[in-house]
Amino acid sequence: MNNYINTSIYTGSDDALTVKLHNTEIVKIYSINTNPLNQVHSGKIKLNHGGWKTVTTKKRMNEASDAFMPGGLGFRVYQKDFEWYIERDNGDIYHWEGQSITFNADPATVKLKQRNAAEGGGWYMETDD
Repeated sequence: MNNYINTSIYTGSDDALTVKLHNTEIVKIYSINTNPLNQVHSGKIKLNHGGWKTVTTKKRMNEASDAFMPGGLGFRVYQKDFEWYIERDNGDIYHWEGQSITFNADPATVKLKQRNAAEGGGWYMETDD
């Protein structure tokens, strides 16, 4: 993800990798592993607009999807006729009603590690290449 002053990425008390925009946790990736420095993320993804259905919120959600796995976490958020939708890589489309939506991340599985301060901080993706 790009560096934005209003957006942060961290592992919360629920062991989910979380993307926060201002004061709203907009993306949560629930892990099957509780070690925050070497997590394998799979299972569930929760998206939450917090009542802020803005272009910026959609953009950060889509950037999070792209950042955490080659080819993305498998979702794209878009708007059509003032309604929000999530499209999955498998072609499924969900009409997003309400403030948050949770869905399976499968087949997305990604190993994320945190860089130390000397390396510039932030998260990076470990691949098998």
